Parts: sequence; structure tokens; C-alpha cells
Amino acid sequence: MEEQTFLRLALGVAILGVGILFLCTFLFEYPLTAIQDITTDLDGKIVHVQGEILSSRNSKDTSIFTLQDDTGTISIVLYNLNNRDLTKGRTVEVLGIVDEYQCNLEIKASEVTALGF
Repeated sequence: MEEQTFLRLALGVAILGVGILFLCTFLFEYPLTAIQDITTDLDGKIVHVQGEILSSRNSKDTSIFTLQDDTGTISIVLYNLNNRDLTKGRTVEVLGIVDEYQCNLEIKASEVTALGF
């Protein structure tokens, strides 16, 4: 009987731990990074940037746009495009992974959020 009680307790603690980890993923926010601070040291790291779209090119499932903040510009690549409202002049927030492509840094976006209207 003690073994069954121990197994129930272990299962309960494991489920609680998974639940806490799940909640933490929603509560953690990445700080805003200035584009000028994105260097090769951040290659492979997640960054959060905000700025205005200077130009954009869309294909069937990919969007590539140039994002500008007060400190510089960077290319943003978004696959599996669901939001076609990423047009010139739009202010957006981007969460993604820094990547070096053809000797230039870019952000492969996992989330793009349009700000304002």
C-alpha cells in the first residue's frame, strides 16, 4: 500500500512541475533590444525588437522585410506567413532568432505583432 501512495505522490508532483513550467513560458518576456546591439555574439539567440517596416517582399509562404528603429536596420524573415498586413510604414514588434546569412545578420521571426492601427 505504501508503494501505491508513493507513486501517486510522485505523479502528482510531476504533473504540478509540468504545469508550472508551462505557465512560466507564458510569463517570461524578452527585453526589447536595440537593432544596433544585435551582433554576431547574439547569433542563435532569441531577441525582441520593435520598429517600422521600411520595405517588404512577400511570396506565397515567406515575407522578408527591413525593420528600422532609432539605432539601425535589420532584415526580418517570416515563414508561413499568416499576416499580410506587414506593409511599409507599419510599426511592429518582432520576436525571433538572430541568424547570419550571406555575411549579414537577420532575424528569423517566430512572432510578429503589428502595433497601432
